[in-house]
Amino acid sequence: MAGMHISAALRARGLVKDYRRGRAVDGVDLTVAPGERVALLGPNGAGKTTTVGINRVISDPCGDVPKIEAPKPQPAPQPQPQPQPTPDDTGDDTPPTTGGGKVIMGDMSMQTCDDPDPAKRPDDCPAVAPAPPPPPPPPAVPADFVESATKKWTCNFRHDGTVAGLQRGRTEILLVLIGSGLLLVLGLAVYGIKMTHKVAGPLYKVQLYLAKMRDGRLDKVYNLRKGDQLVEFYEHFKTAHAGVVTMEKADIERLKAMLAVVDKDPAKFESPELAERVAELRSMLARKEKSIE
Repeated sequence: MAGMHISAALRARGLVKDYRRGRAVDGVDLTVAPGERVALLGPNGAGKTTTVGINRVISDPCGDVPKIEAPKPQPAPQPQPQPQPTPDDTGDDTPPTTGGGKVIMGDMSMQTCDDPDPAKRPDDCPAVAPAPPPPPPPPAVPADFVESATKKWTCNFRHDGTVAGLQRGRTEILLVLIGSGLLLVLGLAVYGIKMTHKVAGPLYKVQLYLAKMRDGRLDKVYNLRKGDQLVEFYEHFKTAHAGVVTMEKADIERLKAMLAVVDKDPAKFESPELAERVAELRSMLARKEKSIE
């Protein structure tokens, strides 16, 4: 019906979607009225999901504006023939003429240039200009056109603002994620360095004390710094080190006791062999006493 507009919740024409492996959607036309339920049927890989995805992206959430439809042009009216007087009407035998027309009498018939049928006009009649077509009628404007257009563009502006806000939000989220990732990497690097230092410190101390023990030095083992790791392992090492020191001190006491016996009766140890053994004991005592200084 003229002047009526049926709105559509979804209208698509010529949808096309290409992938690397080929074309998934090829010229699909789809129109869905408000409240209408439509099912897309087809085998796997026919493009059903792709079609729905495309329409979900390109569909207009604000609806349509009623269209202003121009009425169809009416055909131009045909010129109506003018009545021609006859000799019987005027009482004159002279053939009448009207509007420059030409009258031919013969066999009780009359031909005029004003005859609407071109076949009945004389051959020497001048060309008749066609009547100008009537002006087209004004287009039919729906009654709710202004209201619908206002709602449409208000919805469009609101929708564009929402989309822009979502895009800004997505950008902000992306920047926050990038910044958080950088801070996390930096934090892990600092934490790794700190933890490495807290682990490497005790290990370095243990290595240093073992090297001194190899060289015959039993220095005092100091406690770890606050916050260092491997505390339990270090305490076990301290216990083992203290045990070695205790053994060295016990050896020193025994050596001193043996040399004290030698010093009480040196004549008994004057033989070269015993004198050499006594000299070794004295050297060992001096070395052990030096190791625990």
